[in-house]
Amino acid sequence: MSGAALLGRVLRRAGREAACFPLLHLRPRLEAARRARHWAGKGAAAVPRQILVAQLADIGDMVLTGPFLRRLRGLYPGARIVLAAAPHVAEFARGCRHVDAVAPFDFQALAGPAWRQATAGCPAWWREAAALREREFPGLPPDLGLSVRTNQDVVQAAAQVVLAGSHGRRLLGMPVKPLLGYFRSGLVLDRVVPVPRAGHEVERQAALFEALGQPAAAPGPLEPWITPNTAREAADVWRSLGWAEDRPVVGLGIGAGHMGKVWPAARFASLARRFRRVHIAVIGSAADREAGEEIARACGANAANLAGRMPLEVTAAFLARCGLFVGNDSGPLHLAAAAGVPVVGLYSREDPARWAPWTERREVLREAEIGRLEPEAVLAAARRLLPV
Repeated sequence: MSGAALLGRVLRRAGREAACFPLLHLRPRLEAARRARHWAGKGAAAVPRQILVAQLADIGDMVLTGPFLRRLRGLYPGARIVLAAAPHVAEFARGCRHVDAVAPFDFQALAGPAWRQATAGCPAWWREAAALREREFPGLPPDLGLSVRTNQDVVQAAAQVVLAGSHGRRLLGMPVKPLLGYFRSGLVLDRVVPVPRAGHEVERQAALFEALGQPAAAPGPLEPWITPNTAREAADVWRSLGWAEDRPVVGLGIGAGHMGKVWPAARFASLARRFRRVHIAVIGSAADREAGEEIARACGANAANLAGRMPLEVTAAFLARCGLFVGNDSGPLHLAAAAGVPVVGLYSREDPARWAPWTERREVLREAEIGRLEPEAVLAAARRLLPV
């Protein structure tokens, strides 16, 4: 970047800093003062009675938060733990037995279409954070608030507004980027935990426990958050397919949150045709229906396009019935891994050392341009896990 371009960027950031001064400085200090007044003269609890955990990221990140929540519950078995989550993840998260309540917080809709640029926050976040406090902690704010996010981005900023608005006694999290025009973690958190520079995401989240004075411990496995209701709904979908019971089902996760992470549908179809004596279940969102139809048609009667057909929590229960899952770097890949299903992950943008499925029953393939990944290589990886 040239010196002139860098100067222009700094000036734009400085202008944003000035325009957002109330959000960046005044509002956080106002909430901090309210928090201090509430807790003034109150002795610290021996152990937290109420805990707020903010994890506002997408489904894959939420699944990887499972070991953190399990250890948190083990440390504070008598506490009431409330999990703030994005609305599209909240119903799935209600299946987690380590939390007592799930509070949806729609930071994207509150910020509007340009939510990715809401690095200073927005007034609606603060209003909704106060409403969340009144709903979940009436009269008694949480003793402990934790942001589990490890990325230094706008999602982290929204999570820390949730913590600040809770007026919790002690607030911890990792920082938002220390740039002009960005939310100030140091104004709302009592402890800003340095971002780990290496390790898997599950291991990075565990750094928060050390900040709480807990000894380092290896994170345990993922868990499937499947309720009896979602298991029954998944069984209904399974029976509706009418497939023979003597053949394993291979799930294909064809979607992702970014097009740069999506293996082309034609490649998925080519892979599916190479499997022997299996049924193919195409998994994705409503946006993946057309691609799912292309893949299902290529495979004939032994394939079903389930893209957009099941809600997230039912998808998790359905995947638990599969014998193998092959998918893009996305939420369903982690859902399958959490259910104990062998998985083949297809990666491009993200580093598998940090974001690979947290399971030993995995194969990970990575290609900078994911469309160049050959079906033969994916099939070979699949056959190392399941001879199909």
